[in-house]
Amino acid sequence: MRCTVLAGGGSLSAPVAVSGTFRLRSFAVMILSAVVVVVADHLTKWWVATSLPLDGEWPMGAPFVIRHVENRGAAFSLLPQAQWLFLAVAAVVCVYILFAGHRFGSSLYRQTVLGVILGGAASNAIDRLSQEYVVDFIDMRHWPVFNIADIAICCGIALAVFTFRPAGDARNQG
Repeated sequence: MRCTVLAGGGSLSAPVAVSGTFRLRSFAVMILSAVVVVVADHLTKWWVATSLPLDGEWPMGAPFVIRHVENRGAAFSLLPQAQWLFLAVAAVVCVYILFAGHRFGSSLYRQTVLGVILGGAASNAIDRLSQEYVVDFIDMRHWPVFNIADIAICCGIALAVFTFRPAGDARNQG
């Protein structure tokens, strides 16, 4: 399968054919980005769960600490009784990114950003399915406790909102 895109960062240069191989490669970048997020998130959660007791913190009394928390709610521990809703939202996000992510473009940057969001959503969903809670551990004292997957989701969405442009936009850089 071949599709045609304009090359040149939004300039009106001649069309360049993008092969199915490039599209497959960009999909692989998205999956690899997601796997990196899932592995980093689960390794850090494992380290916290095996190194600190529940509600334990390290270092004690510091302005920024690692605190072992079991979050049964959504972001910021909201609605702990709605586990099924969070799983459904994560599943919809993951399926949408996997099957419609190419609509955002096949650049490696865009696919990496989508992979980061996918990895964060999948990682927290894996925890909810396997243990009915998510381990959170980054405590900045003035903000709810969070984890690597939460960072990936928030940063990925912020990057997408502020850098993805519609396909026909002349300012499209990604």
